[in-house]
Amino acid sequence: MKNKNLFLFLLLLIVSAIVFIMPLLIKGDSLTPKSQLAAIISSERFINADELADKLINKDPSIVLVDLRTNAEFEQYHIPTAINIPFDSLLDDENKAFLNQDKVSIVLYSNDYLIADQAWFLCNSLKYKNLIVLKDGLKGFYNTILNPVLPEEKMDQVDFERYNFRKAAGIYFGVPYNTAPEKAVIKTVEKPTLKKVVPVKKVKVEVEEGGC
Repeated sequence: MKNKNLFLFLLLLIVSAIVFIMPLLIKGDSLTPKSQLAAIISSERFINADELADKLINKDPSIVLVDLRTNAEFEQYHIPTAINIPFDSLLDDENKAFLNQDKVSIVLYSNDYLIADQAWFLCNSLKYKNLIVLKDGLKGFYNTILNPVLPEEKMDQVDFERYNFRKAAGIYFGVPYNTAPEKAVIKTVEKPTLKKVVPVKKVKVEVEEGGC
């Protein structure tokens, strides 16, 4: 575990060095530390699980999924339509033409977002375009789409609609129907039936004059 953390630290250090030193090595290039920093802190490079699921269900041709995990992890499970380019071979010559293009958006993902974000840093420093990171990675996709949490009754209708979409998307991605979460039911409070009050007409009692 310590070796893995050390490796990630060293890798992040190398990435940071590339991000800030590369512009100095490229003469006449518009890539600057300022523009790199702006890209790094921007949230525009992320796509969330709901957005990705919607694009995949609608067979959006403008995106391509790239799974950065190992071959063994990829074979065990991956998001449908994804191709496998392990992080260790990301910068191999055979992958350069595929990643460095401007035709489609490449969605990078790993188990969480960390490795995918590092891949984005590396490719962005090399001026690769149209790269996107799946926010929260495969774990986030699983928890959001394949195992959604049933909203509480007090929550808004939009939460129930989002849950119903996620449940349907989960079935689309292979979650067996009999193990899919129960369908969300939007409960409404029925207004009580008001009883119609019929006024009773008072009868005037006349008292006869005189006595017995």
